[in-house]
Amino acid sequence: MKLNKQKVFALALAVCLIATLSMGSLAWFTDNDSVTNDFFIAGSEDENPDDVFSVDVWEKDDPNGEDKIQDGIEYPSILPGDDLYKEVNVENTGAYAQYIRTTVTVTDAHIWQAIHGEHFVALDKIATDLNPAFTTYSIICDEVNDTLTYVLYYENILAVDEVVTLFTNVAIPEELTREQAAEMAGGFQINVVAEAVQTENVGDNAVEAFETVGMAVEAGNYCILKDATIETNNEYVIRENTILENVTINSTEAGLQTENADVVLENVVINAGSDADYANILNGGSVVYNDVDITAIGGGIAATDGVQVEFNSGSLTITGKTTNPRYNFYVIEGSEVTINGGTFDFTAKTLKRAYIYAEAGSTVTINGGTFGTASTRSGYSAGILGEGTVIITGGTFGFNPTAWVADGYVAVQNGSTWTVQAQ
Repeated sequence: MKLNKQKVFALALAVCLIATLSMGSLAWFTDNDSVTNDFFIAGSEDENPDDVFSVDVWEKDDPNGEDKIQDGIEYPSILPGDDLYKEVNVENTGAYAQYIRTTVTVTDAHIWQAIHGEHFVALDKIATDLNPAFTTYSIICDEVNDTLTYVLYYENILAVDEVVTLFTNVAIPEELTREQAAEMAGGFQINVVAEAVQTENVGDNAVEAFETVGMAVEAGNYCILKDATIETNNEYVIRENTILENVTINSTEAGLQTENADVVLENVVINAGSDADYANILNGGSVVYNDVDITAIGGGIAATDGVQVEFNSGSLTITGKTTNPRYNFYVIEGSEVTINGGTFDFTAKTLKRAYIYAEAGSTVTINGGTFGTASTRSGYSAGILGEGTVIITGGTFGFNPTAWVADGYVAVQNGSTWTVQAQ
């Protein structure tokens, strides 16, 4: 075990508060502190930063011990089934009562997931005797860094000089195999971060308080795939609620497939190959596209099994020139697609294809976006096909969208394009 502290000084924030109050605005008292538990076969090194802080994280390795351990503890010979005493405490060392939030990050997530047979492993299966006064608000799985992060809010107010225990033991699973231990490269880490915020004028509980000062976190269990490039011969399949940020997916098949998951894509590039019918195959759940650029030889987005799709910004381009290209959006019965913005096109205009095919029982709502010209093939020149419901309240089109314009709106022609706007 070793302790690392990351600090924001309360004194600096106090000065800021006095200065800004005279201008009619408000700054908040906040602090944070952390402790990292490294469980090693061999030794460790430790750093000793400044201890002047308004919230402190410290621990004990003995229930009868009196010392606040902040210099590191070594566990040299951990065995499967061991129950290690590890009392982690959060102390209010400031001059005012505080709301408390703790973030616990555990490394080697895939091993804990395999042992316990679930993707979002509950913290009390790793750090036992978890204090019930701490409510788990989120479990976040980092798919790139292979970590599980737990966000917990303390239900009570932590008074000045008061100490609250987060958990007291770490359980090493009996099912841990030699191979899994080897994958951990000799050990694993548990990192505990405590954050504090003032209690006055920020809400009635810790969750509201952290939201008020601009430190809100998303509730629920979800994965994060961030700052990554994925090269694959198969589609990248997502089965858990996931946020993708700054990700590129290059695939010879469908770039992305979702299975009954709620997914948000932020600044994502998807390149799908010639073996894919569609670059994105979305099965159930919900998918939100923000600044997503999709290039496909086949089709664009297939929405199936009642999925809710929201495309806000980015682009979707079909580059295929033979018989394999399909629709930009293919929407199956029960599914709903909302397009609020983006640029949509296909390079070959002589194909039997359209921008949208809405199957009977599906709904597509277009509130914005730019659509290219329609196909020149007979039967496809409308740009939108199918017996589903298509409602247009905005956007620019390289074909006449009048047949789908909502009541109270009109398609205004300007040369070879039409823009839908309110009457």
